[in-house]
This record gives sequence, structure tokens and C-alpha cells, in this order.
Amino acid sequence: MTQHAESTEICPLCKSFSTSLWCTDSQARLNHREYWQCQNCELVFVPPQFHLSHDDEKAIYDLHENHIDDPGYQRYLQPAFNAVTSSLPQQSIGLDFGAGPGPALATMLTAASYKTSLYDAYYHRNNDVWQHTYDFITCTEVFEHLSQPHDVIQQLHSHLKPNGVLVVMTMFWQQQKEFMQWSYKNDPTHICFYTPKTFHWIVNHWGYELVQTTHNLAVMRKRAPS
Repeated sequence: MTQHAESTEICPLCKSFSTSLWCTDSQARLNHREYWQCQNCELVFVPPQFHLSHDDEKAIYDLHENHIDDPGYQRYLQPAFNAVTSSLPQQSIGLDFGAGPGPALATMLTAASYKTSLYDAYYHRNNDVWQHTYDFITCTEVFEHLSQPHDVIQQLHSHLKPNGVLVVMTMFWQQQKEFMQWSYKNDPTHICFYTPKTFHWIVNHWGYELVQTTHNLAVMRKRAPS
């Protein structure tokens, strides 16, 4: 059921105060958490008071079974792999941000001669990666987990070379009615939900070209300075 309230939540992506309480989850296991929508960028987000602790979040991530050598998982990641390999030559240098415990995409790219470093706040906390810039950055199954997407995208942007490619995989929502029946929102670690319009805001704000979007993929190229 849709709820309306005076805005008290700032959008964690565009920093707008033009947000409103959109709906409240009926599930007790999700603590009847709230979903707020930004009128400026269309992000739907869960307020901080409903976020899990770091320990509880990691406990859920530890249950994921995304193995490097799983053919099904490799097929799932193929669109992100193709986005890199069709846009950039071999020997390009990249970063797999939020790689998780089983960095399958980085393994696939490195095997195809795209040297790919790893960073993950829980599993590959290697701050040396921030000493470099990259031809491509991949973020698969990451953006939905971000409590502060603006700050993370700014960090990635500052480490992506001009004409570099940013590849994001996350499921897009379309309509509120569908959203409330959407199993994707039922993961308690999923706290930000995007639409194609959200990614149009992202590319306009940071100066990218939107190369491709599908139901769960956004490929963006960083514009070179004029």
C-alpha cells in the first residue's frame, strides 16, 4: 500500500530532498521496512534505520554460492564480460568492484587478457587498488547493496580513465505494483533499486555516455574532457 509523508529522507544518490515514503513492506522478516522514492532521479531506497549491521550483512553474503567455476554463474555474467570485451582491446586494465568471495567475472576477464584487480569491502579489502586508474570498472550485483551510492560512484568515477567503461549489473524495477510483488526486494541486503531513468541521471551528473541498458545491465562510457 502506498504511503505519503513529509519528506525527512535525503536521496543517497542525487542528494535531493524531493523524496517521499513510497510504501511499507508487509513482511515481518524485513522489519516492515520502508521504501522511499526520489522524485528527481527515481531511486527507490531503504532508509538507514532499516539497514543491517555489517556482521549481519556479511553473514548473508557468506551464504551466497557464486563459485568461480560454475558454468551457470558464468553465463549470468556473460553480458558484463561482453560489455568489456566488445568495448576495449585486450591488455586493458580493470577493477572488479564488489567482487565477492568468488570473483568469477574477474577470472573470466583475466583469462581473456583483460587484467582485472579485485576490491570488496568484505572479501578483498585491498586499498592499493585506489592508487591506480582503470580502463574499465565492473560492478555486478553491487549497486543494490550500496548505502551511499553517490559516494561510491564518485570514487569509481575518479579512478576511471577518460573513455573508460563502467559496467553495472543490477535488476531494474518498473512499476510500484510489480515492485511490491518482486522477489528481488526481499533480500534484506538490497537497499537501493534503480530504473533506466536513474541511470540517465547518473550519466548526466558525472558526464558519461549511456552505451547500453537492459533489464539488469547498464554500460556507461566516461566522456573525455573537451
